Order: sequence, then structure tokens, then C-alpha cells
Amino acid sequence: MSELHFVSAAASLLGPREYQNDAYSTNRLVVVLADGAGAGADARQAADFVVNHYASFDDITSDGVIEGLLDAPRSIGAQLQGVECVAGSTAAAAVLDGSARLWLSTLGDSRIVVVRQGRIVHLSRLHNRAAALRESEPTAVVPPGAASSLTRMIASGRDDVPDVSVLTAREGDQVILLSDGADSKVSPLQAAKFALGDRRGRAARMIVDAASEQGLSDNATCVVAEIWRTLPATEQ
Repeated sequence: MSELHFVSAAASLLGPREYQNDAYSTNRLVVVLADGAGAGADARQAADFVVNHYASFDDITSDGVIEGLLDAPRSIGAQLQGVECVAGSTAAAAVLDGSARLWLSTLGDSRIVVVRQGRIVHLSRLHNRAAALRESEPTAVVPPGAASSLTRMIASGRDDVPDVSVLTAREGDQVILLSDGADSKVSPLQAAKFALGDRRGRAARMIVDAASEQGLSDNATCVVAEIWRTLPATEQ
């Protein structure tokens, strides 16, 4: 049997912030991006806890992925409480299991885009007040600051429910993770075009550079992961 795995590249820009509060982790089976909520150094601490927790899913059983994703906000929140970290974080994670399933989970305003054969087949929702207003009333006037007001996040004392989706993974699928600093400047369609236009690991850098050209107001981070297939030794 062949094994599907991620081949990933990432890029990050500081922007006008004093601290880099975006964090990410990539391995063969998990890619995750987190954006610490807040301007202080503790926001990065929260983001680091998030990526470290999800990165450990590379050792989880196929049947345990859904339970792990649903429990992650509570578990990480307890860890943050244990170290008295008052900041929170977003989370955008993609996990490949042993049954060729691609699990996708988000909390907050970090985005996941999945591209298959040139088409966007998955676009995650944003959990902020601006998105909530547009969902309830598409013509509503969004007040200033609504986009930065999170309606769901990971933090001590919270147990918000993540959005979790699952797709049958296919070789060649591209999974794009975007912090809001990148997503607010580069549309999902533009990000998909960058990913499709370059298969040599440069798309993530091209996306954050394109965001920078629009004028960054936040840290900007992007991870682009393509699903590859490893052949058994007898087939190589």
C-alpha cells in the first residue's frame, strides 16, 4: 500500500508588529498554523502551544483524529492555564490519517484553502465578528475593528468548538494555510493561483510577498503543503 504525505514550504513576515506572533509546524502528516491573539510576547507563547499540540497528531491513530481535533481547544486551553498564559490563539490544521483521509480543523480567523485539479474544493469559514455579520446579513455595514474581533479561539478558560471537515485525500491536492495578515491581503483565489503556478516550494513566499505589496497591518504567514504518494520499496 502507498502512503500519502505532505511536502510543505512556509514563509512568514513580521509586518508592523513588534513581535512575530504567528507560528507554524510541518511534518509528513500534519501541517498547522497558529496566530497568537494580542500584541505581547505571551501571544506567541499561546501560538507555540497550539502548533506543538497539533504537531503531535502525526502519532495518533486514524480513529483518534476526530476526537483529537474536537478536544484540542479544551486540552490546549488547560495547558495555557497551567502556565498562566492569558493570551489566546487561532488554529488552522490539516492532518492526513492512515486511511487516506484529509482532516481539516480551524478556530479563529486563520484560513484553510484546499486546491484539487485547479479548483478550490474547501474554503474554511472565518470566526470573527465581521464574518458573522456578513453571514447573518450580507449587506450589513461592517464596523471598524470587527474583522479583528474573534468569535472563536483557543485560550485558557474557553472551550470553543472548532470547524472540522474531512475529505478523501488525493495525490496532488494542495493545502494552503493563511494567517489573517496574509488572508486579508491575498484572496483565496489568488492564493490558489500562486500555489498552482509554482510546484517548486516557492508559492508560500510568493503569497506573503504579495500580501506585503498591499501593505501589511499584521504578521503574515503562509504554509503550502502538497500531498505526495510514497511508493513501497517493491514499486520504486
